[in-house]
Amino acid sequence: LTNAQLSKFAEWFQCNKLSLNVDKTNFMVFSAKNKKYNSANAQIKISCWALASPTYLKKLHILQKRVVRIICGLPPRTPSQNHFKRLEILNVYEVNKLHLGIFCYKYAHALLPKLFVNYFKKIEDIHCHLTRNRCKNNFYIDRVRTKYREMTVTYQAPLLWNSLDDSIKNLPKLISFKREYKKILLKK
Repeated sequence: LTNAQLSKFAEWFQCNKLSLNVDKTNFMVFSAKNKKYNSANAQIKISCWALASPTYLKKLHILQKRVVRIICGLPPRTPSQNHFKRLEILNVYEVNKLHLGIFCYKYAHALLPKLFVNYFKKIEDIHCHLTRNRCKNNFYIDRVRTKYREMTVTYQAPLLWNSLDDSIKNLPKLISFKREYKKILLKK
């Protein structure tokens, strides 16, 4: 396969109502055996999409499953969940959770810019008396009345953060948190 052959792909893309700029495109070899495929480069960083409409995430997930099937050489309708795990690739929903967890970790450990200082409320700042969650480094979850408000970072992030085990939340380094949280997501 050479870059000159990309015009054939452009034709296929066009038939499938997709576009490909041959002048700006290069090819890349995907291989599960020798790990040339780097999932970190292929995954979409969706911190700001963290709570995109489920409709958009579903479309991305369908495309992501198609790519995993291509990498594994599977027929189009083959279930792909086990292949994500085997390749150690997070699906788009798990990437979503990972980036939201990283954002929470950075907030809890004061690694975010000052702009985010009051983005969340900690339970210890809300309740003066001792509660079960006060000593767990948990965030306060505001009440919401609409589905739209449920999709916001200020609602979803505390839900996710509070569901994590303290041993994960209290890891000393961000890289350790990323590694351990990714392992948890891959096991699910």
